[in-house]
Amino acid sequence: VQILKSAADRETFKDGRNYAKTDVLGMDFGAFKTPGRYRVYVEGIGCSYPFEIADDVWTKAFQLSMKGLLHHRSGIELGPPLTDYRRPRNMHPADGVKVFASDGTEAEGGWFKMLMERRTDRLLPEAWGGHMDAGDWDRNSAHPAAMWILVDLYELFPERIGGIPLALPDSEAKNTIPDILDEVLWNLDLYRRLQTAEGGIRGGIESTAHPRPGEASWQESLMLSAYAPDPKASFIYAATAAKLSRALTTSDTKLAETYAASARKAWDWAVGNEEAFLGRFDEKKRQTMAAGLCTPRNLAAFELWRLSGEAAFHDEFKASFILAGAPGDVNTQNKAITSYARLSEGQGDAALRQAARQWVVKTADTGLAFADGNALGL
Repeated sequence: VQILKSAADRETFKDGRNYAKTDVLGMDFGAFKTPGRYRVYVEGIGCSYPFEIADDVWTKAFQLSMKGLLHHRSGIELGPPLTDYRRPRNMHPADGVKVFASDGTEAEGGWFKMLMERRTDRLLPEAWGGHMDAGDWDRNSAHPAAMWILVDLYELFPERIGGIPLALPDSEAKNTIPDILDEVLWNLDLYRRLQTAEGGIRGGIESTAHPRPGEASWQESLMLSAYAPDPKASFIYAATAAKLSRALTTSDTKLAETYAASARKAWDWAVGNEEAFLGRFDEKKRQTMAAGLCTPRNLAAFELWRLSGEAAFHDEFKASFILAGAPGDVNTQNKAITSYARLSEGQGDAALRQAARQWVVKTADTGLAFADGNALGL
């Protein structure tokens, strides 16, 4: 037992405050070798809640976290044996739910009003699935971006993470695809189904207002629209779809090819339509929108290079890579930087690979120093 911070210490949080306002003691259980449930007893104070010490503690935490994604699935019925929570199939066209195509994009903002004013009469029967947002039923372009992180986790630890069983429907639990990638597929399949013939990716599905009080997702009575395709959503999707394609090569080659082709079409559409899209805005807004396209385009170029090996994608990547001299905040490209740092010797540009590794180490050191400066090690 040791005092991590006293009540009088300053922390590394904002303004050097002490948020605990009491002595914080730490206990190191590294020497414990017997798995089990333990409690901390302090004479005169009492006992802590029980906690586990075991090799699979973090595995269980991961499974529980991923089960949260299962519960956020749209377009599926939930209940035993997958989960004790019962919910009817929600927001599925087969149940009469209508999703209309909009000619307004997610990137333009003003979503509720815009969707009402720019709704078309064209129905999209494939507009279902994905993971619903926090307190809402929408699915948006940030969700494929989040799926990139899950694929990256699998890429880092394919045997460890790929071998963890998750709560999934039978058709997914019994296929040859690692369970974590099945959860990713539930999300990305929505955007692939909505991909236009030309390759554009829609930014997701949204209602015309926040949910009505008392209505659950399977009772949604508001109008639903799917955004028109835009370059940002297309670049985001292209990056994750290309990364997913590489991850699928060892378990489902046909699906890997499907996503490879879909990612390439999304990239081609985004590049071909970027200028026309930016031309909709005044100069100030155009600059803001163009800056917002830089990071997803850079990451998409990297992932398509890793997928295809085409030098043109690597050249495209370097042209907007901040460590290669492109303007911008280096922290906005953390996904690309950490990925480049992990390239094997002989892959890519040696000097850029080294710069990326130095950035990773420096950023980690900064994080550890910050954690050392506060009571709970955050």
